[in-house]
Amino acid sequence: MQIYTLTELLARPLMWVLLAINLASLWFGLANRPTLATEGVSVAAITRRQLWPQIVFLSCVMAFVVCFVINVWNLTILSSIFPISVAVITLIFAGTAMTVLLLGRTKSSIVFDSEVGWRERGEYRTGLIYYMLWITGFLGAIYAVGFVLAVIIFFATFLTLHARSRWWATLIMVASVVVALATLSAVLNINLPNGLLQDLISLPWPLS
Repeated sequence: MQIYTLTELLARPLMWVLLAINLASLWFGLANRPTLATEGVSVAAITRRQLWPQIVFLSCVMAFVVCFVINVWNLTILSSIFPISVAVITLIFAGTAMTVLLLGRTKSSIVFDSEVGWRERGEYRTGLIYYMLWITGFLGAIYAVGFVLAVIIFFATFLTLHARSRWWATLIMVASVVVALATLSAVLNINLPNGLLQDLISLPWPLS
């Protein structure tokens, strides 16, 4: 792992590009932040028996953090201090949440589940899980055909089936995304992820 000094970081153009993107995203997010609350009371009352998905998920997160600490433990202090610090903070918050879950305190603000009763309400067709399946399909497409082709397939499919955009509007938006990706890849010298298809067939840039 290579460690850069502050002077070396500030001398890299990519550092300023990323900083500008972050500042622009922060400004846009603050200027257009929603007034609706994103967290709060669950749609339906949660029982103790319905806490097990959160317990399982949080257990997986904590196990991942522990494995992460084990992997970086033997690195130099400069390389390991940041990830270990983040891991310790994560375990403290996760441990606090796990205590609330194991004690079955369903009235706690930590216990929030917007998917309680989602099947009965029919929200699996338009709710969080529906869009999570879209993202999962996108990630699977990246693994299969590479990032650029996956973006083309994902945008074209989503805009056609879900947004029901006209074919010419879909074509313009997909082409714009591909041009933006190609420009970033060329200017910043970024190698976009390839998939199994690129291992079998040689494709022209930027598809490979």
